[in-house]
Amino acid sequence: MADHSSSATSSIDPYEFLQIKPNPDGSLTRLRPIPTVDPTPTAHSNAPPPIALSKDLPLNSAAKTSVRVFLPHPLPPSPSKLPVLIYYHGGGFIYYHPSSSGFHDSCVSLSARLPAIIISVDYRLAPEHRLPAAYDDAVDAIQWVRKQATDPNGSESDPWLRDHADFSRCYLMGSSAGGNIAYFACLRALDLDLSPMKIVGLILNVPYFGGVERTESELRLVNDHMLPLAANDLMWALSLPGGADRDHEYCNPTVGGEIHKEKIGRLPMCFVNGYGGDPLMDKQKELVKILEARGVHVVCYFTEDGFHGVELFDPAKAQALCHNIHKFMATSNTTFTLAEEPSSSPIPQNRRCLVGCAGATSIQAPIRAPFIFGIGNGFSKHTLEEKTEQSESSDEEFEGIVQADFSFFDPKPGDFHGVKTLLQTYLDDEQWDLSSFVDLILGQTTVGTVVKIEDDEDEGLFAVVTALNLWRYREQRCITELKQYLLKVCKEKDVLDQLRFLLGEQAHNVGLLVSQRVVNLPPQLLPHLYDALFDEVSWATEDEPTEQLRSSFQFVHYVIFSKIYKHKNAEQNRKHHNDSDEAIIYIKPEDEIFHKLSSWSFSFPLRTQQPAPRELKNYRSMGLVMAVEVDKIPTFRQELRSLITEP
Repeated sequence: MADHSSSATSSIDPYEFLQIKPNPDGSLTRLRPIPTVDPTPTAHSNAPPPIALSKDLPLNSAAKTSVRVFLPHPLPPSPSKLPVLIYYHGGGFIYYHPSSSGFHDSCVSLSARLPAIIISVDYRLAPEHRLPAAYDDAVDAIQWVRKQATDPNGSESDPWLRDHADFSRCYLMGSSAGGNIAYFACLRALDLDLSPMKIVGLILNVPYFGGVERTESELRLVNDHMLPLAANDLMWALSLPGGADRDHEYCNPTVGGEIHKEKIGRLPMCFVNGYGGDPLMDKQKELVKILEARGVHVVCYFTEDGFHGVELFDPAKAQALCHNIHKFMATSNTTFTLAEEPSSSPIPQNRRCLVGCAGATSIQAPIRAPFIFGIGNGFSKHTLEEKTEQSESSDEEFEGIVQADFSFFDPKPGDFHGVKTLLQTYLDDEQWDLSSFVDLILGQTTVGTVVKIEDDEDEGLFAVVTALNLWRYREQRCITELKQYLLKVCKEKDVLDQLRFLLGEQAHNVGLLVSQRVVNLPPQLLPHLYDALFDEVSWATEDEPTEQLRSSFQFVHYVIFSKIYKHKNAEQNRKHHNDSDEAIIYIKPEDEIFHKLSSWSFSFPLRTQQPAPRELKNYRSMGLVMAVEVDKIPTFRQELRSLITEP
């Protein structure tokens, strides 16, 4: 390949731009002043409380490396342990440390907002230590975390990780050159026994890759203000092994893809983030294609605006990146193998809920509805249509396993028909402006989630969850009709007064919690789905651009409308029906928790009675309306996670 030199089109002096001076011994004198931040291992009473604590710990004494560990402060109210994110900073392999203010502040924000334990690695820099030295240090950090998991009471054990880390949810993350390091560290880690530690996701933010042949984005942005081509070339020359060019496997993803064919296919779920104003965008997209070609599940975000490392300068971009990482982390542990029999459900059978059911919405064609879910890359998707075809051509019942990778996404206009189908019976058979209601959900992109199977060509939706402020949308016809419907079906006078109050005077602080999904969505998704919702609500109170919007998410109550099965003789003496019958069977398992925590509730008969199994012949479909105080949500999240994971 020809090396299309940048010198003819660029007048930039790369040494001057990077503010570096080469020394005779091959080292660099770095002239750029870089503000640093000391760690904050404890909160001081005479200073504003930090949103995350931090401390430095040794990693490899021979290599003189270390890690800076970040812990959310205060800790989240839920007792669940936190995921661990091993972070590799950027800087073209030649600059920066975890103490550098931009990367320190970024890790503080990530730790507090995800929330997660962040371990930022102080790897060795080039050219004093050319690649693969940084990869070696990156793997040292992974092994260090594994040791924390295997020897929690050892002399090198750190109490933050011992007490708060969930080692089964570890991620590797890197920005720019750190993204390159994270990628190669993850490839190396595939050959290691990391048990009980488990790397479940790889997060690559503007990953740093290149090649000898110029890409369109490199040529278009040859004099980019952040990463001009001449400076880019110099950093690679200073970082790659001696004598190597940019078609070395460490730089060119296509060359590396040929070398690491099989191993790439074993990588965990990957997240790739990039910007249209980044000269490296074409190489980042090339990497995504290589990953997908090997069967890796990739969630990617490429926006037209922005530049390389923009999130370090633009708070809105930083918030958007954190938001997208949060959704990725919520889904990277949500691919399952479920047997068809209810006994395999993670929900104990003595619970008063329909295992595997999820509301009145039962979707078959055209939305894909896998009937058994599995885990794996390069999976084969079997749909109900395929099951039908196979059963018609064979006398034997189909017993295959469907592999499904679920992903959480922000709602977008293209989801209109999928969301509308999920909500088709939300208000029973009431005639109301459902289309406008769907538009409200899709228009609120900062709070709300839809669940899909990544790369599903039909783009079928499996779930939607959101929270809408009843006052903010009070003038919308659909919200007026929804309120009128709820007031109409409430026949309990003491509850009716409270309902009127929440829908009227108190509506400023009331969120309508909408949650609809297909019947066979794996219940293991639920804690992640609700965590994503309530975290986004919390973020919106800080991140929305106006005070009016921020206050619209400061909920005091949630109103939840759902459906249950209620025994036809529930209000009569129990001698009239089998003592083993429950008064209420919850279609959605989380509704039992909401119901228990509710300030008040009421139920009412639905006009549309769906055909029910023989076991439910003594039950009828009922609507259930509940009011839950926001203060009860931490308890809800804790109990839901316990319910789903209870053996």
